[in-house]
Amino acid sequence: MRTGPYSDQDRWEENPGVSPFTLSIAIAALIAAAPWLNEIERLRADQLADDWNERLEAWCYVQGSPLAKQLGVAGYYVRIATSEKSGELSGTVLLRNRDGEQVQASALVSLDFSYLVRLGLRQCA
Repeated sequence: MRTGPYSDQDRWEENPGVSPFTLSIAIAALIAAAPWLNEIERLRADQLADDWNERLEAWCYVQGSPLAKQLGVAGYYVRIATSEKSGELSGTVLLRNRDGEQVQASALVSLDFSYLVRLGLRQCA
C-alpha cells in the first residue's frame, strides 16, 4: 500500500514501473488480506484495490501504437509501463536478458494479462 503500484524495480521485470502481473497480484493480495485487517484497514485496502483495478488499463494498456496498427488490433497490455503518468508509455525498457537492449515500453506485449482473468479482475472476451 505504501509503495505501489509503481516500484523502482518490478519484482519480475527488474525494471522500474508497473506490470499487469504484479499489479493484479497486489490487487488480489489487498482483497485477500481482509480477514486479518481491522475495519479501518480493511476499508482502506478495499478502496485502494478498487482504485488500482479501475486504473489498470490507464497504466498498462496501450492503444493505437505502431505495433497495434501493424497487427490490426485496437490495443494490448504492455509487459511493463515505465511512466507514472496515466496512459503515457513513451519510455524505454532495458532488456537485461537481451544484452541490455533498449525497447520502447509500448512495443513489449504482456502475456501476463491472463492473470487479470485468473484472479477475477477481468472477464475473458
